[in-house]
This record gives sequence, structure tokens and C-alpha cells, in this order.
Amino acid sequence: MVLVPMGAIEGSYSVHFAKGPTGWSNPDLPALRLAAAVLNASESYLWKSVRGAGLAYGANVEVDPESGLTGFSVYRVSDRDKRFWTKLTNRAETLGKLTKSLEASFEASRMDQ
Repeated sequence: MVLVPMGAIEGSYSVHFAKGPTGWSNPDLPALRLAAAVLNASESYLWKSVRGAGLAYGANVEVDPESGLTGFSVYRVSDRDKRFWTKLTNRAETLGKLTKSLEASFEASRMDQ
């Protein structure tokens, strides 16, 4: 990751992508889209962890089955030094645990039907 300071703007922006499910018929897509919707909801866990904690103005999780990419973006980061990225990494690990929990709940509900 490269962080480039820009004096003309008040904060930093960061966008990260990883390989995700490809195609609308992928069986992992519903669980991932559900997790993204829950995380992106107003005043949800992601909002409280990032904006509520004063780390950045906002964050977003993206799922694009057509390109096969899953993304995470954070914008208007007020603290541009290493402390912010340490905090965000710790929050991301917690979010990963939450996502696994949501996926397990989704799988359990699918099996009950």
C-alpha cells in the first residue's frame, strides 16, 4: 500500500480489492451480498467502527460479481499517520469475524428450509 499525502484535500482515501465470487449464480454470492448490506447499513457495525470512532468520514464494502471483485473503501481519513492504519486493521480483523458469523447464520437459515 502506498499513501500519498495531498495538501489540497483534508483527508486520505483508500480503496482495496480482492478476488471474490464471479457470476450471479455463484453459491457464495448471497451470503457475501448480505454481509455487505449489513455492514453498509446506516449506523451499522462498520459505520460505528469507522465513522463513530472518528477514524474516517466513511467506509464501504463492495461486491461485484461481474468482475469477480470484492472491495473495501475508506474515505476522508482524518488521521493520516500509522496509528489510523493500525486501528483500521484491528477493526478489519473484527469485521472479518463478524462476516464469518453472518455467513454461518445465513448457512444455518438456509439449511432450516
